[in-house]
Amino acid sequence: MKMRLNLFLEPYKEPCPDWLMSFKPGDQFDIKAFLNSRTIYCPHKFNDRHPVKLFSRTHSAHCFVYVDYFSAPQKFEDSLINSISEYHLRFKNYHTLERLHLSLSDLLPDDWTSNSGNYHTSTFDRELESFGLLELLERDAGLDDSYGAARIAILFINASIIATYDALYCQENGVNPPFAVLCHDTCFMNDEGKLGKGGHFERVAKSYHVFPQFLLMNDGAQPWDGYTEISHVNGTPADWHGTMRHLFQRNVPKNSL
Repeated sequence: MKMRLNLFLEPYKEPCPDWLMSFKPGDQFDIKAFLNSRTIYCPHKFNDRHPVKLFSRTHSAHCFVYVDYFSAPQKFEDSLINSISEYHLRFKNYHTLERLHLSLSDLLPDDWTSNSGNYHTSTFDRELESFGLLELLERDAGLDDSYGAARIAILFINASIIATYDALYCQENGVNPPFAVLCHDTCFMNDEGKLGKGGHFERVAKSYHVFPQFLLMNDGAQPWDGYTEISHVNGTPADWHGTMRHLFQRNVPKNSL
């Protein structure tokens, strides 16, 4: 008998990060504290609530990075505000604690070196008034942990998914790799654009040895080398047209233990 994915994640329950729990409106955002929290990296679908609901309800992660090269921060913000839009990203039982428009210097305070080749890295050279958006959500008063995490942080970045992964996680800045990466591939993606096996995204992760512990993948997507599906765990339906997603875990070599 397979177990539900949320039950599998229960042993990974963690307390809300100190910086997030103590954050007050008006405080300055610390990108390094955010990245050194347990993060979930969510490329492409800025309005896909599934990763947030899955990991925050199980208290297994509190911080999420959404990256979409084709959607401006205003579109992401509209999805948080407009509950009747087809793109809505509102979460029941939560309200906005703080919403911050972020510049490039807020996200990359230090110099960074491109490790990903010429793959939309020019997105980090743009002079944009708002390069990203940080949404801090707080659970409504009177609700306990059974409703989900006390606070959630969602960082949206308008840039290439590969260049962003490179800039945030593949630098010599001492931050942790993502806890999990959402790899949602479709039949319309070519080898370069796909997020799963054989794509440029996997090659960058391999080149700089920056691997998440888990991959969350849709039906039909192929995992990166070194990842195995957790066979005793059921898939879970995503928000995106009810597609089933499955969890894959990285095989850690014995000599690295």
